[in-house]
Amino acid sequence: MIQNIDSTLSTIIIWQGLFFGTILMGKKFREKGNNIFLSLILLTIGIQFLLIEVVSKYHIMELTVPAVNIGLLYGPLIFFYTRSHLEEDSGFRKSDGIHFIPFLSLLILGFLLNRELYISIVAVRFLSIFIYSLYALMKVVNYKRTIVQVSSQHFGGEEMRLLTMLILISIYNSLIMMVDHLFVNEPYMFVLMLIGVFVYVNFLIYQGIKRPNYFRKLTKDDIDISSFSLKSNGVSKDLYNISELNELSLKLEKYVGDDQVFKNPDLDLKMLADNLEVHPRMLSQAINKVIGNNFHEYINNYRIEESKRLLIKFPSEKLTVKEIMYEAGFTSKSSFNTLFKVKTGLTPTEYRKNF
Repeated sequence: MIQNIDSTLSTIIIWQGLFFGTILMGKKFREKGNNIFLSLILLTIGIQFLLIEVVSKYHIMELTVPAVNIGLLYGPLIFFYTRSHLEEDSGFRKSDGIHFIPFLSLLILGFLLNRELYISIVAVRFLSIFIYSLYALMKVVNYKRTIVQVSSQHFGGEEMRLLTMLILISIYNSLIMMVDHLFVNEPYMFVLMLIGVFVYVNFLIYQGIKRPNYFRKLTKDDIDISSFSLKSNGVSKDLYNISELNELSLKLEKYVGDDQVFKNPDLDLKMLADNLEVHPRMLSQAINKVIGNNFHEYINNYRIEESKRLLIKFPSEKLTVKEIMYEAGFTSKSSFNTLFKVKTGLTPTEYRKNF
């Protein structure tokens, strides 16, 4: 029974990995976001499972080394995929080659050691996947902390959840295989891993074909500004004195309220700082320390207040909730409804009926 499940899942994974990995390499999908890394992950999965099947069924033991060793590519690839989604200028750099040294080194070593010793050593690939996946998860966490300091838009929706799920499944698979290798060594553990890989592959396919890239990528300046803003709320020394920040906050409130720049859906910290002719770092600190919000909260508070005003002023036959959402500067219905309910305790429709 378990062998039949093994064989069926492995066959499906091989077919999906090779087929969709090749599809995503094509020009149509490669130009959508950063599908090159998705394609490489899928092809790596397909090739590894194919090699394992060939070794298992036809006893071509010369393929054992590449079949086992190729697993060392998963960790770097999931990390590069995550980074390419979240950060500008995150293409492959020369310095990134260091991440593939373990793969190349152990591949060469595999032809010098006896097979049993080599397989035991290359079990480190599970730990490698686990560490790289945790590092990718840290990238996601840092992105969420940073984006609210520099952007007024909401970027924590379904796309972010999909990316997070991919990383968590990768962590799950690495943990299952580490536990199996070190403590259990039972066939059902391999089935659990196969199920995880199957789900993982289908997440990758869906991400590559349907949702290629929906993130506002962070620049180096964004990361520096956010890091400074977070530190300045702690114990580090402030770059600007409080009187300068108070003066800037008054100027900011007047400008945003009078000119209603919050209605621009693409408004970000740099754009607002340029309009006020101040450094983005100083503006960020004024918002954080004097006003007590991050940039995302600050701008969206204005948008919510404008939405409330329009909901009361215009009946539904004059302005729909969706039209009001766009008029106030929102672009996502889900984020608008969520933020509105957090601020008022009501949905926009309920608020209109009550007031």
